[in-house]
Order: sequence, then C-alpha cells, then structure tokens
Amino acid sequence: MYTSGVGRRSEQTVQRIVRSTVVSRWVKDLHADTCQACDACLYIPGGSYSEGAHIVLLGRPHNGPDSVENVLCLCPACHVLFDKGGFLIQDDGYIINISGNEGIRTKLQCHSAHEIDSAMFAYHRGIHSIYPLADDSSSSCATTRSNSKREPGSISVSTQ
Repeated sequence: MYTSGVGRRSEQTVQRIVRSTVVSRWVKDLHADTCQACDACLYIPGGSYSEGAHIVLLGRPHNGPDSVENVLCLCPACHVLFDKGGFLIQDDGYIINISGNEGIRTKLQCHSAHEIDSAMFAYHRGIHSIYPLADDSSSSCATTRSNSKREPGSISVSTQ
C-alpha cells in the first residue's frame, strides 16, 4: 500500500565536476537550440530548449574535456539515446542508429564555427563496443546549417 508523507532528509557531502556553462551555452546558441542529430527545435514558454551533451563524459573513468570540441547540441531524447549508446556517430558524420530505424541514414548537423574532434566520436563508439576506435582526429561535421531562428511555439523536425 502506498502512503504519502514527508520524506526524511539527511545531510551529505558530494563531490562533482563543475561544468562550464559558457561552453554548453556557446554550442547551443550557435546551433540555435536545434538538435544536431534529429534537427528538432523545442520551444517552451520563455524560449527554446536544448541540452549540451558531452561526447566523452566528464567524470571517471572517461575524464573527457569540457570543451566545444566535445559538446553537441541535442534535444533531450537524442541526448539520452546518445549517452546510452542508442546511436553512434561515424568519423564521416553519419549517424549509426542502434535503437531502430536502421534504414534511415542521416548526417550530424554541423556549423562551420563548431569543430568537433572525431577522436571523441571514436571513443564514444569504443565504450559502446559496437565499432572500433578510429585513428582520424579531424572534424566530422558533414552537413552544415544556417543559424536561422524558428517561430516560438513550434517544433521543427527534418530528416536527410
């Protein structure tokens, strides 16, 4: 039986990595809060919403850098899928969809000012044990986007 009540509280000391909001905000602004994977732009009261997703996670054991070369602008759904290995990104920018829709081949949406180190994608593929690590560390941006804003209250999704 479920009973409602006030939860008990305890004091704890937690050590966490402090992420740079400047890095994430720069990437999200550059991409106009539009998901680089699915091209969705979510509008909520007060503006648009996206998440800065680290390709190589910051914490142990990964110890990824908190830099623009290691951050993507993703919608919440794509962020979870990417973090859990639901999709991977090849060095040429093609998205490998592990969680379904195998016939759809899309490329990561990129901006010319946002250089992404493909070694980060190789590491991400390696930790999800699907594709081997690659030696190429050049930028993997394959499709570029213009920095256009959409109307508030809309969601825009396109596939390549």
